[in-house]
Amino acid sequence: MQQELLPEPLAYQGFKLAVPESMHARLSQLFCDVDVMREYRLADSWLIIAPRSKRPRKKMRFLVNWMRKVANRQAQDMQKEAAVRAEANVGAGPDFHSSGISARMLARELARNQREAALDRERYERRQKKSSTGS
Repeated sequence: MQQELLPEPLAYQGFKLAVPESMHARLSQLFCDVDVMREYRLADSWLIIAPRSKRPRKKMRFLVNWMRKVANRQAQDMQKEAAVRAEANVGAGPDFHSSGISARMLARELARNQREAALDRERYERRQKKSSTGS
């Protein structure tokens, strides 16, 4: 008596792409920062419009590579945003980006200004102390 194999339930069923629950669970765990269902739809639409010569034979390998590229792209975008945010926080004025001054130069200038302000505060406190003890 042969056992009847039941097909595995699908997490996503598209026109050209079908993702079993087990594969979906693995991909969701590996690429937790990626909207996996959205990427299934995008990959499926790409498979529909791609020429036959470009369509992959191994769909699961294609899907893993697709997710990996999306995750890498998101990581690069986050790094760029962080760099832009850090650079913008260093700038002192609204025309910072148009001035052509680098973030490093602005950071040096800011540190120098802070040191000068600290010295000025010390001088002022010394004068205050001398005038209060001298009177």
